Amino acid sequence: GGSGGGEEAGAEGDDPPLPFVITPHLDQSAMFGAVHAALAAGQSVGIFPEGGSHDRASLLPLKAGIAMMALGAVAKHPHLRLKLVPVGLHYFSGHKFRSRVFLDIGEPLDVPPSLLQRYYEGGEAQKGATAALLSVVETALAAVTVSAPDYETLEFFWTLRRLIKTGTGPMSLSQQVNFARLFAAAHTRAVAEAEPPTDDDAGSPEAPPRTDVSEGGGGRLSLGTLTRLKAMAAEYNSTLKSFGLRDYQVVSVMAHMGRGRAASLLALRALLLVVYAVCLAPASVLGLPLLLARGVASLKARQAVAKSSVKLKGTDVVATWKLLVALVLVPLMWCGYTAAACILGEALPPPWSDEVCLLAFFFLPFLAYGAVLAGDRLLGVARSLPPLLAVVLYPDYRWQIVDQRRALLEAMQALVDEHGWLDEERGAPSPVASPLQSPQTPPLRSG
Repeated sequence: GGSGGGEEAGAEGDDPPLPFVITPHLDQSAMFGAVHAALAAGQSVGIFPEGGSHDRASLLPLKAGIAMMALGAVAKHPHLRLKLVPVGLHYFSGHKFRSRVFLDIGEPLDVPPSLLQRYYEGGEAQKGATAALLSVVETALAAVTVSAPDYETLEFFWTLRRLIKTGTGPMSLSQQVNFARLFAAAHTRAVAEAEPPTDDDAGSPEAPPRTDVSEGGGGRLSLGTLTRLKAMAAEYNSTLKSFGLRDYQVVSVMAHMGRGRAASLLALRALLLVVYAVCLAPASVLGLPLLLARGVASLKARQAVAKSSVKLKGTDVVATWKLLVALVLVPLMWCGYTAAACILGEALPPPWSDEVCLLAFFFLPFLAYGAVLAGDRLLGVARSLPPLLAVVLYPDYRWQIVDQRRALLEAMQALVDEHGWLDEERGAPSPVASPLQSPQTPPLRSG
């Protein structure tokens, strides 16, 4: 094989030729042999079967390597009790420092003996066995991940999760992920059921009648109803962004706080914001070089999106480059500021000349960490101002936002309750969907 590129010419009048790349053949026998030996020795091998990182709303087509490794290992070592464990990675603002990740570990899978027998036959039977096992792995991964047909639909899932979390009390990460995953599976089923029937189905006496949600009853979910619900969620999110609000603030502040209390709290927090800003000014100046990490990460994200056909915004690249730059930059800043303190200490009388240098070396990391925590408090205070401003300056419009949220939540509740989005494996309502049964406490409308 070889590598190169070119264009495939077409007949005159056809579509313009498309560029292509020839990937050279790689001998993976040594790598597969090492994997088989490690598995036979009782070790574990972590594999990302999508073949690369991305920020899409659904899984990429899986590479066949994981199926080939599993079948090959069991074929070489017949007594090996190999288990395939699907793991879903769910990042919460994964492109930011100190963000959270939830690992969803699914049920271990065995290599079916029937597929192993087909693998022994070789040829097309071996390829079929590999494809069949890959399909099993893909189904298992889909059960521990949240997939959506597009990014807008994924944001719709996150909106539902936020509504449930803020309206019913705290939810663990596992509950949040499980709820979003079950809702995503229900969404897929609903869209599939809402597909228009074919001409043959329409004329068949066995074709069931189609019932819209708006007609009452527990018929099929219409695609129009689902589209309207998405539009309501998008409009609500747009309203929040225009006011600089977060969903939980609509419940905790705008729906349950009087105008007088909001005004006094606004003045107090504005003063607190000024105090925090003044106290953190020196630390902010010292931390300015860290902005380089953000700039480099943004540049690398744009480059990755330009080179990749599967990345949308490159957020999967941002975290990597932020960390790489920070690993180099933070020690350099520490040493540089310590050296500056030592130089300044030379102008002080003994013994302060030596003590300033040592104090700077040992306490700068603690001061930096304290500045990060204080910065979090400052951001928290700053984010609490928009809802207070809305309550004080727009006393009437704020109720429109509250009513908009309530209408969206009630529509979602009706969607879940009336159409039985269930956990099919247990045949019972999902425990994380049960909080929807509790009605929201109506807000007290005071000036």
